[in-house]
Amino acid sequence: MKKRAILFLAILWAFLALSGCGEKAGTEDGWYAKIHKLAVETVMEKYEDSYMIEDGTLEIVIDKIHPGSFTQEDANEVFLNCWFKGMPHIGGFDSRAGIILNADTLEVIAYKEFSDDEVMLGCPRTAKGQNRILCLSGSGSQGTRGQTISLWSVQDGRWEALPTGIADCVRYFKKDFEPFEVNENEFEVRIQNGWCYMDEIMASGHRLAVTCEYGLSNVFGQETIPPAELIAILVWDPLRERFELDSHTVQPNVQSKTP
Repeated sequence: MKKRAILFLAILWAFLALSGCGEKAGTEDGWYAKIHKLAVETVMEKYEDSYMIEDGTLEIVIDKIHPGSFTQEDANEVFLNCWFKGMPHIGGFDSRAGIILNADTLEVIAYKEFSDDEVMLGCPRTAKGQNRILCLSGSGSQGTRGQTISLWSVQDGRWEALPTGIADCVRYFKKDFEPFEVNENEFEVRIQNGWCYMDEIMASGHRLAVTCEYGLSNVFGQETIPPAELIAILVWDPLRERFELDSHTVQPNVQSKTP
């Protein structure tokens, strides 16, 4: 099972490399073209404003391909992170469609859209070998910068929101970083005047950095991101299936304070 997943991934990444950065996806023969065609067809079927794809306003680009077990343990599946290239601001510049496929049959198992101006998707793995899907989505405007963080499991094609643990790691320190705010409900974490960054090398969602940053400025019509102050470095705990302070990394001084 694992060998098939590795082989499948190798083939897909080979076609990704051949496609070249910035080139229109799906122009090569073989596996990648088939996967891209399937992704476009799936978005066309599921996306409410699919006419924007038909008229050429939007292009569906496969940004990343993650192999894993998303719906059950030991499943041989693939998660496609698809970018809506050309999305207008009102729809979220960096909006994505997430598609889970059976890696053997290429059957579409689950679909979900993630909309905002900056979106990152990761796939942290649990101790039982099942992947979760982490979404970091946010934007900045009118002097503020904010982000929503959500964690998802997929069962029988249904998406279920899970607690992240992130707010528990930083909530006690927000008084030291006014007007930084962090709030969590049963579905998501909302950070205001702050940001959570994912390790971009692997984009696995296993390590996160939480910062305080506010005073977003506008210079010659272009918004600039303010200096960021690091609040915490978090790591995914596969046993508890949530984020914790990374005990193997030197944390910012603020973490040494007693709540």
